[in-house]
Amino acid sequence: MRCHGKAVRVSFKDDPAGSLGCSVPAGGYLHLSAGDAGFLKPDTSLGGMVSFETVRWIPLDLSIGSFVDRVIRRLMAGLANANSTGGYALSCAGSLNAYAANTLRWGCLDGQRAVLVEAGATNLLPQQAHDSATLTGGSYSVSSPFPTVREFTAWAGTGPRYAYLASTFSTTNDTTYTISAWVSSSERYVTILGGTTAFGTGKYAVFDLLLGVVVHAVDCEADITSMAGMFRLSITTAAIATTSNGTYGVALSDGTATRIPSITTAGGETLTIFGGQVEKSPCPTSYIPTNGAAVSRAADLVTAPITADVSNGVRVRGTFRMDGVNGPANRVFQADDGGNTNRVELEWHPAERFVAYSIFGGVTQASIDFPLGGDIGDTVDYDLTFTPTEIFGTVNGEYKSAASTGALVTPTIARIGHAAGGSYIPARLLCSKLLVTGV
Repeated sequence: MRCHGKAVRVSFKDDPAGSLGCSVPAGGYLHLSAGDAGFLKPDTSLGGMVSFETVRWIPLDLSIGSFVDRVIRRLMAGLANANSTGGYALSCAGSLNAYAANTLRWGCLDGQRAVLVEAGATNLLPQQAHDSATLTGGSYSVSSPFPTVREFTAWAGTGPRYAYLASTFSTTNDTTYTISAWVSSSERYVTILGGTTAFGTGKYAVFDLLLGVVVHAVDCEADITSMAGMFRLSITTAAIATTSNGTYGVALSDGTATRIPSITTAGGETLTIFGGQVEKSPCPTSYIPTNGAAVSRAADLVTAPITADVSNGVRVRGTFRMDGVNGPANRVFQADDGGNTNRVELEWHPAERFVAYSIFGGVTQASIDFPLGGDIGDTVDYDLTFTPTEIFGTVNGEYKSAASTGALVTPTIARIGHAAGGSYIPARLLCSKLLVTGV
């Protein structure tokens, strides 16, 4: 590939700092060439540098325009994360990666690397596989280090094949919990079930590990996510009692809508479990290891400085998925001058819609909402422009506009998934694109 007539070697390694190594003057032109194909495009949005994110190798017969659209990094320069504990994230390759405190965590959104933002959470399980758990109709062995992974082996015969894995944890009546574990099995169907005292006998989900799908979800929401060699299975449901006798289990299943079916095993069938987690959350959040006591993960506060000239207006483009919310007004993005009094934003509204606001002096200048613009768990693309006289733009292709009363913030900082002061953070949000430019 060539840039300004010079050959440039482009690396597509999994490196968030990877780049062309080719400066582009603001207001100038970027000329990329590959073989006889060429692409000429003016671009001021990237602050004079064009950088690249992880992509798969692209066939040479693909048009260079499509090539550029796929590989140009669309996350702002200078992104940083304030997170005092660090945490884990699942990559596009299906690996579970650990991240140190105050570093960006990289997850995956539709095959593209994405910044992971989560509210603070606590894994309530003191240990992730109960030290006295046995498989009904089988036995177990513990891999090192205990209690990270446990493998159960079924006996020959007919009957239930399940294990209550969780150490006792406390629950509060009518409070939503998400119960999860990483699971693999020699068998096709597996069930996650809540303990009878805390969650009752009617809350469970059956998963098909061959197809990687939820087969039945009874009085709960269920989710399945793949990781190299395993699946993360989860159910989200409300507790039916305030008790300290919370448990949950994993069972082999025959695929029917039966909480703990009686099944016939030849002997030697396996059920392997890793990373049990129970949290007060509307969705499963990233892995939080424990070993003897509950452990908390701090919230992610992801920001980037705004270096473009936005004195005449602000254009914000992004791609995200919000998997779970905590109360009203959860932020997708916010751009402000250091506080919440003067800001522009896109948020999830409790009335099941996304709303864009322009606020100055603590007073709403204009707003537009998008009832059809997306839903929790959907990938959403947006392109919004805020000026002193109008805000307009699209969310998932739906265009709307509204007149503004004349005042507009000149923002200096962009935030992903939170307001200034660390409030209004979604339970879980992935962002693969964020550009803030002038008008």
